[in-house]
Amino acid sequence: MYLTNLFKKLFNIFSSFLSNKNKKILSALICDWLLFIKKTLRISFLKNYILPLALKAEKHDIIKNLFNDHQDDVETYRYYEKSLRYQALGKNCKLENRFLKDSMLNFESQEKYQELISFNNKAIEKFPKDILLCDRLAKNYIANGNIQKSLFYFNQSLKIQRNNKVKNNKFGNIIMSSLPRSAGDWLSKSIVSGLDLKRIEIPYFDSWYPDYCIINFPNYYKHHKFTPMPEGFWSGHIPALKNNLINLSFLTDKMIVNFRDPRQQMISFYHHLERMSIAGNYLGLMQYKIPENYFFWSFEKKIDWHIEDTIPKSVDWINGWLNANKHQNVNLEILYINHHETAKNQDLTLKKILSFYNIDEKKFNFPQKPKFQNMTHNRLGSVDEWKKILSNNQINKVNNLIPSDWLKKYNWEF
Repeated sequence: MYLTNLFKKLFNIFSSFLSNKNKKILSALICDWLLFIKKTLRISFLKNYILPLALKAEKHDIIKNLFNDHQDDVETYRYYEKSLRYQALGKNCKLENRFLKDSMLNFESQEKYQELISFNNKAIEKFPKDILLCDRLAKNYIANGNIQKSLFYFNQSLKIQRNNKVKNNKFGNIIMSSLPRSAGDWLSKSIVSGLDLKRIEIPYFDSWYPDYCIINFPNYYKHHKFTPMPEGFWSGHIPALKNNLINLSFLTDKMIVNFRDPRQQMISFYHHLERMSIAGNYLGLMQYKIPENYFFWSFEKKIDWHIEDTIPKSVDWINGWLNANKHQNVNLEILYINHHETAKNQDLTLKKILSFYNIDEKKFNFPQKPKFQNMTHNRLGSVDEWKKILSNNQINKVNNLIPSDWLKKYNWEF
């Protein structure tokens, strides 16, 4: 492998001074010379040098013959897939002076495209755990607008990568969406510090939560080459909008969804707005679209507004995530975390997360219990403060807005 890589580097350095036409001529000459030596002396490993040269020289018959002679080698499958892809691109390959050939998806021949797809599927049957073949098939499918199959094979690649990472004592990406004011900040910090993870940079827009709260593709997905799943953690308040679910299926194979009893979440959100007002966080106040004169209202009137506005939004947010996998083109394994359980036993919640990601508990540094203080993110951590605050009439109103089966299922009956 070292000699192969060294040969490729030296060849690339030398050929960088040549035009594309001369590169092909040089590749063809060296390819024929090495092929002659391989056949004469029966040196099998020379195929590792011949395959890339044959691809550059567009000697597709040589690649096909090498594939037929070495069908137990995954590398020959990868090169034969490339060969079929370049042939399916046809005359469009002439655009390689302006575009990277490996990025091109504008296939000229539908018949050759179908041949490519058929071979790609057979290659995965032969090597079902090969990340690169899965990634390539996903990209080949998207060329024809087949989002469903493209997502499936991207997700297969992610699953294989995560299994490989676990075997090598790594974690992969850990992605969490949390209902606001549900101890998501504490949970995020606990996971990051407990596993010594870095935060993953993924474009995220939540200025108008929950209506336009979108997670985008990270920049590393824009490259034509395969980019492995990064190590790290990402969290946000994204709802289970269709676009978010599709984007997430490209990013990860599994994720955490953290939520809370909407009644207590509402009380926490009320205090959060009061703190933002005191701190002069005008962008935050604009984001949450509070009504005019809100801060001059009585406490009871503010709570009435939250019952009409905040509670339905929170119920929709939770309901969306509970039904996330009913959407077409979504391939996500989801761990649901109920804040009520976290408040009772934070270590048990963290152990559930570790088990979900197949992480040994010995690799995790469990945090101390959080210190609560008024006018901070960790204000109280209560699960039933709302009982002491809401009037009987308000309790009846809010209970009618929450699905009755949730109260029993999530232990929210008080």
